[in-house]
Amino acid sequence: MEFPSLPLQSFTMVPQLGITYNGTIAYCPQEAWIIPGTLRDNVLFGSELDEKALEKIYAVCNLTPDIKRMKLGDLYEVGEHGIQH
Repeated sequence: MEFPSLPLQSFTMVPQLGITYNGTIAYCPQEAWIIPGTLRDNVLFGSELDEKALEKIYAVCNLTPDIKRMKLGDLYEVGEHGIQH
């Protein structure tokens, strides 16, 4: 199913905060999935480890607080049912 982008002059997204949006909006469906392995494996997908880049990815995705709470950090095993303790 295709959804066309909608041109908008000024669209208020969060009126309480005064946030507005100028431009177009598009619908982009996604299906979440993970590979068996660690959280880190699911971010790197076999790429070479770059600690600074990985930290930035976690920060941008707001995962840093969660990772800090986990005993093994991003080395926790994940599967189709979430984190494996």
